[in-house]
Amino acid sequence: MKIADEVRRRIGKLVDLSDDMVLAPPATEAQIAKCEKELGMRFPPSYRAFLLLHDGATGVLEFDRLFGTKDFGSEWFEEQKDYWLDADWDEDIFASSVPFLMAEAGGKVENFFAFAPPKPGRDVELEVIDWDGGAEGERIDDFLTLLDEQISRVEDGDEDEDEDEDDDD
Repeated sequence: MKIADEVRRRIGKLVDLSDDMVLAPPATEAQIAKCEKELGMRFPPSYRAFLLLHDGATGVLEFDRLFGTKDFGSEWFEEQKDYWLDADWDEDIFASSVPFLMAEAGGKVENFFAFAPPKPGRDVELEVIDWDGGAEGERIDDFLTLLDEQISRVEDGDEDEDEDEDDDD
């Protein structure tokens, strides 16, 4: 199965499981190439396939935004970076990874997933790092695996786990 078909299948499943997910229209190759040039990295094939299908999404399960090309380098993104740094988040976040999926609370990002820099000998798919509250957390094999994990969480009834923990405080 082609990578675009794999992404399409997973995104379709997320849409079916989400009450509020809104998908943006597709990005163009030119928009993706410009974004990659500005970031100084090539997106993994699975994420490029997502962008060619949908240039971002909002309301992705418990997350607020799956970045599209317009989000990287935007005023909003720069404001979030300032917030993360002011909140004593690890400055290496921006030197070593590229955020692409985030959860927001009170207008500020509290958790996000980012592509890790490529490792020597690794194929073109990139690991995903779960940055939670400013600290590096779990590493996930790639973008497709992250989507699979999010789908499984909802199907297993764990989608509100973090919210339930917050309610206990």
